[in-house]
Order: sequence, then C-alpha cells, then structure tokens
Amino acid sequence: MILIWPYFRPSTIDVASLNGVIIRGIKMLPTQPIKFPGSIFGYCLIIYCIFILGCSREREEYWNGRGQAENDLGLGLMRIAYVDGEGSPYFWDYTALLKNRYGISWTVFSLPANSDAAKAWVRGYNEIALTNIYRKYGTNVLVKTMAEVQKLHDH
Repeated sequence: MILIWPYFRPSTIDVASLNGVIIRGIKMLPTQPIKFPGSIFGYCLIIYCIFILGCSREREEYWNGRGQAENDLGLGLMRIAYVDGEGSPYFWDYTALLKNRYGISWTVFSLPANSDAAKAWVRGYNEIALTNIYRKYGTNVLVKTMAEVQKLHDH
C-alpha cells in the first residue's frame, strides 16, 4: 500500500537519470506520515470514499464500451450495442432493416452478475457509435427505421 505523506522536508541529492548522466534533483523526505484509522469506521470511510471517487465496475465498463466502439469504428464496423435481454418486440426486423439499408449491425453485452455494469458498457459504446451513425445518416435515422418496422407490424 502506498502511504501519502502530507508534509515534506526538501533535501538536495544527486540522482542518476536513465541514460547514466548524473543530474541534480530534489528528494522530498516525509516528516509526518498519515496514520490510517484503526477502527472499523475508518476502514468503512476509506472504502466509501473509493466508491464516491468512481472506482467501480460500472465506470470501468463504461470506458471499456467507449474503447470497443472506437476500435470497431476504426475497423469500419458500425454497430449499435444492446444489453442482453433488453430488446423490443421488433428487434429482429429492426436490426435486419438497419443492416440491409445502412450497413449498421448490432452487438450484445452481458454481465449476469452486474447488470448495471453491462448497461454502462452499452451506454459508453453507444455514445461513440451513435455519434458516428448520426453524423453519417442523420439524427433521425433510427427513429425513422423503427417507425417503418412498427408500420409493417401494424398492417
């Protein structure tokens, strides 16, 4: 575990750089370390702060989704992400029409143990993917396509 030292006393030392040249540097020496609380409350407070700062599975999966979307777009793939099990009754017709007309396919992400993380991945993916789709085909392309599919099912 890395301890954080709140107060420092500077002291000048010689430091070797990576290429072997000696350079002058300043090393900060700790004068008073932070002492972690020894109570259960203290440890709970530290864990709570970690979650408040965003160190969670949802945040990680959100960024993973964005990264995957950027990779897919770099490969020339246009996809819309869905959470496994959350589809409309028109899903198959809707996705087939998107694929045939616009070349937009779909991908599904699932984390059965953490559905919130799966939703975060999809949200991150679609923030990147939908921006590209809207730029290329217009902002109402998905709404128009869904309306067409619903019209086909209503007749």
